[in-house]
Amino acid sequence: MRALILRSSLLVSTLACSALAIGCDSGDGNKASTDPTTTTETTVQPTNTTSEPDTTSTDPDTTEPETPAYPAGPYGTEAPDPSTGHLDTIKDLSFLEPWTGQTVHLHDYYKSEDVKVILISSGAGWCTACQYEAWDLHSTYEKYHADGLEVLYTLYQDVQGKALWRDGASDSELDADFTFMNEWHDNLGAGVGLEPTYVANYPTLVDVGFEMGEFYNQNATPLTLIVRVSDMKILYRQVGYSSGAVDTIVKSVLFQ
Repeated sequence: MRALILRSSLLVSTLACSALAIGCDSGDGNKASTDPTTTTETTVQPTNTTSEPDTTSTDPDTTEPETPAYPAGPYGTEAPDPSTGHLDTIKDLSFLEPWTGQTVHLHDYYKSEDVKVILISSGAGWCTACQYEAWDLHSTYEKYHADGLEVLYTLYQDVQGKALWRDGASDSELDADFTFMNEWHDNLGAGVGLEPTYVANYPTLVDVGFEMGEFYNQNATPLTLIVRVSDMKILYRQVGYSSGAVDTIVKSVLFQ
């Protein structure tokens, strides 16, 4: 039953995303028009001295602002080219929030008023360096979230190297996936003996189908991207983990 609920949630989220894209398409529908040359017969009515109540609505306008369309392609996966200054645009990736079954899309952050840059990290349960980075990011997020940093920590495999939320997974396998995600989220640093351990203060997500795989150019984890939300350009890409490097990059981007 848990597997059915999760799959339904993913399907509903995917359909909702498609509906939103259609809703953003511009185009004029058929509109009723008034012919200014049309005449109307007028009949004189007896004068009514009784004032009619004003039925004009005074409700505030609750129309939702239109979501900006995601930047068009071509999309890329590379770090900035220092020789030309070219920046690749990242495609609209999506990840699973396992505890709610909702899907987090990059377009959710495009032109955000509160977020300036997104740090997207891709890791696995068996990866020691990933555990160090996830622990380090707790402090980075605490320092810079109010200044416009969002972190999306994505996981694509568990400690045995098994893909998370893979197609055809049984209820018991999904239970095991939940157990792994709970342990990771609630005990950052525990697997590598770091103290104190932390509860993740940033979104911890599942990369179903390993969408981040195309950004890897070598067999090493974690992989870290920093994306500017005003235009969804990739400002930084690093494979592997270097203590303090991400903190330095984030600071330079936020306060340049």
